[in-house]
Amino acid sequence: MRGPRYDRYLAINRHSPSPGGWIHWQDNIKQGVVDGEIEPFVQEIVLNTYSRTTDFDPTPAEAYWADTRDYWAAVREAWDEAIAADNGVTLTEEPNMGNTISATLYGLAEEIHAGDRDTASAIAEAREAIRTGTGGTTSD
Repeated sequence: MRGPRYDRYLAINRHSPSPGGWIHWQDNIKQGVVDGEIEPFVQEIVLNTYSRTTDFDPTPAEAYWADTRDYWAAVREAWDEAIAADNGVTLTEEPNMGNTISATLYGLAEEIHAGDRDTASAIAEAREAIRTGTGGTTSD
């Protein structure tokens, strides 16, 4: 659900190996401000289980990674610069959408993978999206 009354989490997440894979245990309290005080709205306790499998073809993921490796390395570098320059970042979120940068970054990677965009121009646009989306000061 987007546009919730809560705007923060108090969370514990644990990953533990199991004989056939692993488990992911979550204990999350979603909180928000009520009358000037932080109040819990809901607590979720979730146990996800994951099983190892070899019944899949990794070829599409390997091709995607080969096409976009340099792009994602540059995106990571831009995030590191934004975080270092501003001692962290604050992301803008929009109702029913989430943060305003991720769709742009993933879309650019998809364009590279599809052959519709060269890596250098996608990197430049991604750096600008991170800079403007965080109010940061990353450089090209």
